[in-house]
Amino acid sequence: MDDDYTPEPPKSLADLMAGRQAKDKGRATERGELLKYFNDRVLNKKGKKFGIPFFAMKLQGFKEQDLYHLKSVCEQESKRSFIDKKTGKTVQLTFGMVFWIELKPK
Repeated sequence: MDDDYTPEPPKSLADLMAGRQAKDKGRATERGELLKYFNDRVLNKKGKKFGIPFFAMKLQGFKEQDLYHLKSVCEQESKRSFIDKKTGKTVQLTFGMVFWIELKPK
């Protein structure tokens, strides 16, 4: 029996790190995921995204359950259309239109 066995040293850092998985820092939050969702769905007039900091400021003070409610209302209402009383034409609501209508205080 050979007790003097020594393993071969790794050839590179990649060999050394092989088999190890990167740790998930777990820093994602429900609120952050919802802000990303709104950022992806609501566009400005030029068709560009506003950015997550913009939504973080606009939605400051909202609880997560309120954000989930806003999300479901926007999804449901954006699937509907209505007839404009002035023009008589059918108007399809977009997610962004519903988002801003819901945020506007009455």
